[in-house]
Amino acid sequence: MANLSKEEKAALIEKGLGENTNTVKDDALNKVPTENKSVEEKSQDAVNDAMQRAAATAALKAAITSSAEITQREADKKYVTEKRKYMLNKCKSDRKVEFIGSKIYAQYLGETYSFLFNTIPVVIKFDGSKQELPEFIYNHLMKKLAEISESNTNVINIEKRM
Repeated sequence: MANLSKEEKAALIEKGLGENTNTVKDDALNKVPTENKSVEEKSQDAVNDAMQRAAATAALKAAITSSAEITQREADKKYVTEKRKYMLNKCKSDRKVEFIGSKIYAQYLGETYSFLFNTIPVVIKFDGSKQELPEFIYNHLMKKLAEISESNTNVINIEKRM
């Protein structure tokens, strides 16, 4: 940059090409003329240039992929947060249904049965106590209990009796 006028230096600095950046004029002074290089050196230079371009391309691809993954994770977090808010509001506004957890199901599900229903934690006690549940959770639980009853019914004995 020593050979450049003040206006040219100011323009380069403005463009982000600071004092330590080589310009075209500086590069021309630092390069070895290609006529003096052997075929091996020219070949090695070409290989080095290709490797540098490949490394730059790989770095750029990794940065783009990383950025896309971060954006996707943020979108997923936002979706889960919005879904949780919606479900909490639904729990508050939905009609409450009384449920008595029969001790019969304790042997299959434990005395307390915990699960997530669309990001909402639910705990059901099977100790004979009364509990109030939102209707949509009650319906889900009743389907689950019906499946447990069906799977534990001795089909052979019923068919013989009929």
